[in-house]
Amino acid sequence: MQDKRGFTLIELLVVIAIIAILAAILFPVFAKAREKARQTSCMNNQRQITTSVMLYAQDHDEMLPDAASMWGAISIDKGVLKCQTKSRLANAYVYNNQIAGLALGKVTSPSSAVMTGDGTNVNGATETADYKTVYPNVAYKSSDYDISRHSGKAIFSYVDGHVDMSATPPGVTGLPIKVQPPTANLAAWLDTTTISDANITAWSASVGSLSMGKVGAGDILLDTSGIGGMPSVKFTLANSAGSSPSLQGSAPSGTKFTIFAVAKCLGGGTTNRVWTWQPSGQDHFIRNEGNTTTLRYYNNGDLINNGSMVTASTAYCYTAVEDSAGGAWACYMNGASKGTGNHTYTPGSTFVLSWPANQGEYFNGEIGDVLIYTDTLDNTTRGIVENYLRLKYSLW
Repeated sequence: MQDKRGFTLIELLVVIAIIAILAAILFPVFAKAREKARQTSCMNNQRQITTSVMLYAQDHDEMLPDAASMWGAISIDKGVLKCQTKSRLANAYVYNNQIAGLALGKVTSPSSAVMTGDGTNVNGATETADYKTVYPNVAYKSSDYDISRHSGKAIFSYVDGHVDMSATPPGVTGLPIKVQPPTANLAAWLDTTTISDANITAWSASVGSLSMGKVGAGDILLDTSGIGGMPSVKFTLANSAGSSPSLQGSAPSGTKFTIFAVAKCLGGGTTNRVWTWQPSGQDHFIRNEGNTTTLRYYNNGDLINNGSMVTASTAYCYTAVEDSAGGAWACYMNGASKGTGNHTYTPGSTFVLSWPANQGEYFNGEIGDVLIYTDTLDNTTRGIVENYLRLKYSLW
């Protein structure tokens, strides 16, 4: 007699469990293999784009295409612009605005200068009152790169023709802003976009002659997207005893000043000071009074915005304007008035970012642009500079 007995429930469950285990093992392997194939395709695409750009440059007096005409100028097949990981995008890549329109001879390090990369700015934006046209598929800031598209990294092509993957966005130039800081009486402009070294030992002004050198132990680092997607200078604590690095230089001569600084505190420490005059050491701003989450202005021992503390880990534009009568400062935070404080400035003193080494009152945070005018700017001119910094660093 034929035995018609089928599988038992336990046997079926065992088979299903084995299949599930095999699927759990194999599916990620298949997914990785599929993504690897997409990475290879994406690398080939960007290699072809780079070759097309270089051919364009050869036909145009060694000039790279500008941001406005880049994608039409190279006349490349539309299929090359597709990334299978982002298959819905007609063009999944961005062109680095930092090299747009440059002569090839002006690119000092072709092996490290990014040409294209996996991108997010695929739509662009029309001209506004503050910005010039933001062209589609052009990278102006760190967030315009899709830095995690391929297994937590992005693919980039470089001016020398090689293609690589990286988890770090390249240097950026910022959005094309219409408004620019006035140059009259601008004695020093410390611009973070001019810094190239990851570990900073010096910072020279892009305008003016202020040259600052590192003093004290610990690292001063370039954070390529530290404030609003823009580069910033990050100060670190060297040890628990309070020793910390600072940048110091000879302040511009004069007795009248307007100073702008973009900064955020990361918390920690008994006192945080962003900038200070020396030798008095009393004229400083953004001082954290032992509170790890808030900051406030200080000036010559006077608490300027008492009861109006600001949040740490948030970037602000701090402005100090010396009164034309001398001996007093008017202080602003993100354009809003925060009162006045007394001040006695000694011409030719030292200008310090953070705080002198071994003083125990270090700055644990990040600093963006610093601008020093040897004049008391009126409210209209002050507003122009603050608006520029607001747009550049995506503040308030």
